[in-house]
Amino acid sequence: MDIQTENEILRALKKLTVEEEEFCQPGGEYLYESLSNAYLAQKLADADKGDEYDAWLLALETTDGFDEVLYDVTQKVEQILYLMRCRDAYYEVPA
Repeated sequence: MDIQTENEILRALKKLTVEEEEFCQPGGEYLYESLSNAYLAQKLADADKGDEYDAWLLALETTDGFDEVLYDVTQKVEQILYLMRCRDAYYEVPA
């Protein structure tokens, strides 16, 4: 994504209405529920076993507030995807 597009999306993100945020909530919750600590540890360690995987998993499971932050991040991801879809639809030229 180029910097201009990134800045446009970040500006639009600040202007989301309550209705738009509520519209995005189920998608964000789906993203959140699809992520488990074991899955994240596997991706972060680039392995599904071994010391690095075990270290990532233990850190994820014992970091206070991680679940809340992860939930907030997945909600923001869904909002950004929503804005990107809206932007794409806006710039789409009818045939």
